[in-house]
Amino acid sequence: MNRHRAATASLLALLMAAAPLAPQPAPAFRLRPLASATRHLEEGFLLRPSGVARDPATGEIWIADTGNHLLGAFTPDGVPVFATRAGGTIREPESVAVAPNGDLWVLDIDRGRIARLDWRGRPLPSPVLEGLPAEPVFGALAFDAEGDLWVGENGEGRIHVFDRALAPRFRFGSRGGGEEQFLAIVDIAIAGDRVVVVDAVGVAVQIFNRRGELEHAWGEHALGVENFSLPQAAAIDPRGRVIVVDALRHEIKFFEPGGRLLARFGGYGRRPGQVRTPVDVEVDPSGRLYLADKGNARVQVLAIEDADGGG
Repeated sequence: MNRHRAATASLLALLMAAAPLAPQPAPAFRLRPLASATRHLEEGFLLRPSGVARDPATGEIWIADTGNHLLGAFTPDGVPVFATRAGGTIREPESVAVAPNGDLWVLDIDRGRIARLDWRGRPLPSPVLEGLPAEPVFGALAFDAEGDLWVGENGEGRIHVFDRALAPRFRFGSRGGGEEQFLAIVDIAIAGDRVVVVDAVGVAVQIFNRRGELEHAWGEHALGVENFSLPQAAAIDPRGRVIVVDALRHEIKFFEPGGRLLARFGGYGRRPGQVRTPVDVEVDPSGRLYLADKGNARVQVLAIEDADGGG
């Protein structure tokens, strides 16, 4: 399932997407633009950046450039380092996750295959993951700090968890539109004991602990600044705030873990800090945010700062 076709948006939502952000009280923090990654080392400009992931060991930022059929590595300041084809059965890489050993796990745009490469693009044997459907529909991949692999599978609406040796640990969820159910998983973000699952069609944001037990759930696909039109990805910042990007509303939203909206940024445009169809987000321990700004063919680097300029 192509995650960008997973949700059917109403005409009203489309109109909202093109409108500027409504006035709101000044938040206690801000996003300050630092840099943009706009081109690969020698392969030309980014065309359709769809996925972004951070290597926790090196700090490099990996970008899945679907339009150019490339994976690119960049410094935290957006300077290109390396680019490679995904190889194997992956022709249009749309999502990338980095394992603790630096291996790249890549999903193709059709979401039916996983490719695995080493940290410099050399192909590795395809992973064997037991317990998945015969024809899985992959929505998201993520690794936790212990190296466990979390896989969102949309055919059955489940999260599968595997250990470092790829042995199944447990699974949870079922297909449906309620809490602890999933229809179109598009991202998994993990920090500490908190696991955030984003669904483009069902309950937008659900937070679980590392045992798969639900702690919080929120987000309707409806009007209201706290709601969503097409949520695509999430991250957890160093202060525990949950960041969610909405591709159709062109917004970056910050929430408390319980679901209270703290602030929203972005707005349709090309200037630094504005976005057009944001589809993925990553954050590092220093509070730098890396945003796949697909409509602007760039990955923006933004600093999360207190409103008075502090970190």
